[in-house]
Amino acid sequence: MNRCLCPAVALDHCYHIETSNSVCVSQRGKSFILEGDVVFTCWVFVVDDGLLKHATYSRRCDYGLYVKENDSAYLIELKGKFINDAIQQINATINLLRPLLGNFSSVNARIVAYQSTPRSIKYSLTKLDRLMRREFNGDLDWTAKNELISKISI
Repeated sequence: MNRCLCPAVALDHCYHIETSNSVCVSQRGKSFILEGDVVFTCWVFVVDDGLLKHATYSRRCDYGLYVKENDSAYLIELKGKFINDAIQQINATINLLRPLLGNFSSVNARIVAYQSTPRSIKYSLTKLDRLMRREFNGDLDWTAKNELISKISI
């Protein structure tokens, strides 16, 4: 059963706003769900084929979420296979949006990828998590399954 309350965002729109206690983005069988104990307002941005569609650098994450109530942002990459590609896409998005991202209370990175973590990638994951914590007061979470659920407190 698909737990997503909304279908994948239409690619001809850059964003939409949801008010719910659960917001989901999905693509090619991968899903990220943001859940709260109370109803919250969330802006869902299509990054790769929307917000940054015309950016010259082509490696960007799939979605961005902004939660109004706690002023937090999430960069989401729903990767079919290679987690290293997902890390690179999150980093590229951070580099493109760095001036904007510094305005949020926290910025978090979320990766849903099919591949488990080889030792060579663990350093890259640790480095990205450290960046999210030190520079953006957030964190990194990822899974090698089809679905990742993050809980927020408001």
